[in-house]
Amino acid sequence: MRRITTAISAAALSLSMALGMNLGVTQAATPGYDSAYQFESAFLSLKPGDSGTFSVFFANTGTTAWTAGSGTQVNLAVCAADKVTCNVTSAQSTWASGWLSSTAYATHTKSVVVPGDFSAFTYNIKVPSGTANGTYRFNGDLVLSSTGDRIHPEGYYGRAWEWSAHLHVPDQRPHRHRRHDGHDLGEHRP
Repeated sequence: MRRITTAISAAALSLSMALGMNLGVTQAATPGYDSAYQFESAFLSLKPGDSGTFSVFFANTGTTAWTAGSGTQVNLAVCAADKVTCNVTSAQSTWASGWLSSTAYATHTKSVVVPGDFSAFTYNIKVPSGTANGTYRFNGDLVLSSTGDRIHPEGYYGRAWEWSAHLHVPDQRPHRHRRHDGHDLGEHRP
């Protein structure tokens, strides 16, 4: 019985792959536009008053060039915590430092991103004074600037940790060392 179940499962998987079923792979949401996440900068660890930069790279896998300042410009939009609702004001809007707008972090850094090419989307943050220790997320996704339509929902996020520095100073006083049997090994100064 186990062999029959395994054979049926394998056949179903092969058939679904042969028919091109996506099995959960997200497709382009806007005709002519598509993207693929490439890589991103490291998450940040900052304290109040510190600034940092996030960069995320996406490839243009659609058929339309992304051109800055035109109707084909693509932006990295701010998304809500659900990573589905985009073009909203960020929960971390007080951290904004030169963002494209209140609802978009950045646009592509290359003036034109032709199909097959990729570009960075780079934005800055600055931790407001009085910010509590914690982890803060900057959710985003690519949208067509002229309509706000999502290009290829992927659920990008940058993450910043806020922390306060605590200086640990080791005890510098001399102390005595003893073996396990109590024998005095003398004074030691660190």
